[in-house]
Amino acid sequence: MKSQTEYDQSYLKTMEDNLNQRRFVLDWGKRNGSALEYMDAVCQYSYLLSYSFIPEPYNEMNVTSDNWLTLAGQAPSFEVLSVVVLIDAIDSIARAWFHVWRRCVQWLDNKNAS
Repeated sequence: MKSQTEYDQSYLKTMEDNLNQRRFVLDWGKRNGSALEYMDAVCQYSYLLSYSFIPEPYNEMNVTSDNWLTLAGQAPSFEVLSVVVLIDAIDSIARAWFHVWRRCVQWLDNKNAS
């Protein structure tokens, strides 16, 4: 098990701090009536976000673990990239779940009003 000091210096701690500072916006996706379309939009955003980490003229076809190191100064470090990717993954899953949960609450409210 890692010590508190190791955790305090880890990228997971950085990720937790970043998540705790994020502003919660209820309206994101509120008007989307289809959970499948909403999840698709969240996934497309996440996919496009991943491309912003790879500077021109590189792309998914020519970035390797070897030449990634030559992108220093342009591409984020693995630690920074890990924080961003994990935050995006947590955010995406939470948004999809919350969208479904809000639809369920709305359905229950409508059912109880009948």
